[in-house]
Amino acid sequence: MPVHFNPQPLEGNVFIRATNMHYVGTVVHVGPIFVELNPAIWIADPGVRMGEFLGKGKLVGEYECYPKQAFVNISKIEDICPWDGEI
Repeated sequence: MPVHFNPQPLEGNVFIRATNMHYVGTVVHVGPIFVELNPAIWIADPGVRMGEFLGKGKLVGEYECYPKQAFVNISKIEDICPWDGEI
């Protein structure tokens, strides 16, 4: 039997680690298949160790801003955490 656990609503600015991609963005909608981020940023290389990247909340490595919103497939998400930095 699958276990579904979501202790709090998914909202605000987040960092998403998906199977092959990393994203930073503001959650505007959570659907049954996708999380919509707007604005959204693809993180190619955080430039520092992940703990430092998340702790400082600064975009220092390689990244690209999406020109519009991004839709992240929920089935590909590994983890999500709050993002305290600017977007």
